Amino acid sequence: MEAHMWRLCRLVVAIGAAAVLASCGSTNGGPTGSDALTLELLGFSDLGITQCDQVNPEVVDMDLIQDMCSTGGMAATPEPFTETSMTVMMQDNQKLDITIRSYNITFHDTGAPAVRRNTSQTVRGKRCSNDTTRACAVDSDCIVDLSVGSCRPSVSDIQVLLADFETKAFLIPDIGNTVTATVRLEGTDVTGADWAAQGDISVSLEDFNNCGCDLGQ
Repeated sequence: MEAHMWRLCRLVVAIGAAAVLASCGSTNGGPTGSDALTLELLGFSDLGITQCDQVNPEVVDMDLIQDMCSTGGMAATPEPFTETSMTVMMQDNQKLDITIRSYNITFHDTGAPAVRRNTSQTVRGKRCSNDTTRACAVDSDCIVDLSVGSCRPSVSDIQVLLADFETKAFLIPDIGNTVTATVRLEGTDVTGADWAAQGDISVSLEDFNNCGCDLGQ
């Protein structure tokens, strides 16, 4: 039985870093050429997510404690407090789409256990510039009638839950610290080939004052 080859692309992001340190390869010696860069993790954001915690390209500001808020002499109300989600920007450099089947979250040097969650989200493969519904491997695949386009990689946004309420409770003893979280995504394409990409991001663990946060926006 032929074993699947895991391809890995690692992105390391540090606070204040002007450049990204990346290395790619597979766990059994590493592919060469274009195979080494098939699935890439480009970065993180909170695009399209409603929450008070902020996901910046270099660091996540994570609130661990729900305080009480009071203004103008009115009765205190609970501070807006949510789980922390993030958008992971992924690039697929092959023709075939890759379906992300699961992801792992690890907060290093903390008491929080590593978490694995199942999902089903698609990272689109390469598409033609003159017909974005047309999958391609090379530019010659993009000759459509009299139109000649270029074959370009696609970028897809994958939503992940970085920390649920249980994980936040485990992280409370580390409040005041900035730790590293690793996000690893694993998926397959229609041929059955397995792919993985992972990235690190700094997480600032604090008791932030989010009384002014409006989750209704």
